[in-house]
Formats: sequence, structure tokens, C-alpha cells
Amino acid sequence: MPIQVTIERVESTREYDGIVYSQRVVATLFDRTTIGLFDPNTAVTREMIGTEQRLQIGVLVDEITRVDELRESVKPSSDDPTSWHGHTYSGTLTQTETIEDATELHLDFGVGDLTVSLRRSPSDLTVGDTVELRAQRSDIKQVL
Repeated sequence: MPIQVTIERVESTREYDGIVYSQRVVATLFDRTTIGLFDPNTAVTREMIGTEQRLQIGVLVDEITRVDELRESVKPSSDDPTSWHGHTYSGTLTQTETIEDATELHLDFGVGDLTVSLRRSPSDLTVGDTVELRAQRSDIKQVL
């Protein structure tokens, strides 16, 4: 399930000669949590500011931890909620798949699903586990 957001801001992070190569998108989830997302492919346009969009979001992490208590949520980075790093996601593991040398996990965190990319497969996790992770980076993979 994609994540429904309202696009609040779009800020260029890498630009050369008037061409934007990557950007930060600040978005508000339907539960009113505001987070920043890295948009490496400039999929979100400035015309989308103030509109609702459905996004596919992926996160890069080194570690994911099983937790006992279900807390489906996203907690923005305490350093800078509008940055694309340091957000904490909690939810239920819904799917795992191995793609080349990496493992992708799919996590339902209450306001939608996200894809978690790991360098190594977590042997101690199974579908249905409640997990928590701190994202190195939260990326927009696609606008749907």
C-alpha cells in the first residue's frame, strides 16, 4: 500500500546550471506527522506542493530490531524532522525478498507500507514480526 502524503515543500539539494539532480521533499502523512524525504530522481514536482500524492517510500538501514510491543508509527528525526535521515519506523514485517546481494523487507507502519533495504539478510526475523528501525535515509522511490 503506498503512503498518502501532502507535499509541503520541495528543496533542491544538488543543482547545476539550472538543472536539479536531487531534492528534499517535506511531506505530511495523514496522521499529521511531517517528515523529510530524499528524492534522488526528482519525481516530485513543484506543481505538487499543497497536493495529496501517493508515494512509494524506501529506507536504507544497517539494522532492524524485533520488538515485543506493536507500535505502528513513524517518529521523525529529533535532530531535524524535515531531513531525510534518522527517522524511526515501527510496524509489522509483511514480506521479505532477496534481490541480488541485498534483502528487501516490506513493513506496514500504520500509515502505509515501506520497503527496507538491507545489506545482509536478518535470519532472526519472519513475516508477522513487529520491528523497529532507524533509517539512514528515507527515499521516494516512486510517485504513484
